[in-house]
Order: sequence, then structure tokens, then C-alpha cells
Amino acid sequence: MDILLEANLSTEALIIILVCTIPVAFLIIMAIINTVRLTKKRKAIREAAISEQPLDEEQQKIFYEVYGGLENIKSIRKEARRVIVQVSDLDKVNLEKLPELGATGVLVVADEVRASFSDRADYVYNLIKIEAEEK
Repeated sequence: MDILLEANLSTEALIIILVCTIPVAFLIIMAIINTVRLTKKRKAIREAAISEQPLDEEQQKIFYEVYGGLENIKSIRKEARRVIVQVSDLDKVNLEKLPELGATGVLVVADEVRASFSDRADYVYNLIKIEAEEK
């Protein structure tokens, strides 16, 4: 307490500061908790909507054409927000058309075409994998 008195701070000023900062800190913590909860809830709703979305056969054909046809697709997998398609012949793949279909980034590694589709990655993966797995 001697240090506080030497610094010309009274105990009343210290109490006022504590009384003001504790509720503000509490409100900030509550706001962060609510934001995290809402984000998780929105993500669950978005994922449910994507999984329930009916598959569009016309769009499916467009994706097969972009990847050089169903026979050109060796395998497909999804990592986070990226769809990775292994192809037989890379020359048959229309890389310029992928951004038009919603890909935010396209990367070619050896015989794999890695396309980032953000929130649509699950939908695109399910769209391509159905017949590709039956092949």
C-alpha cells in the first residue's frame, strides 16, 4: 500500500478502477464465448445443408468433362476444403474451367489436380465420387 500512496494513487481510485474493469472483462469473455458458439452452430447448419443438397446431374457431367471424362479419373479424395483428383492424362483436364466452377485455387502436382472449393468442397467431392468409385 505504501507504493500506491507514494505514486499518488488512493485506494478509492484503485477500487473504482477494479469495479469498472471487472464487468468489462466479464462482458468481453461472454461475447467471445457467444461468438464461438454461434460459429459452431452456423458451421453445423451449413454442413447439414450441403450434405442434404440434391446432386445435380448436369453439374456432375460438367465436372467430369473438366477432369477429362469419367475414364480419366483414377481416384478422388477430400482434404479440408480441397478436392484432390488423380487423373490418368493431365492434358485432358481443363484447368481454366475450374475457377469458373467455383474453385478458389488450383494446384497441379504430378498427376493430381488439387482444387480448393471452400465451403462447397463436400458438395463437389460427393458430386464427383459417386460414379468415379463405381468405375
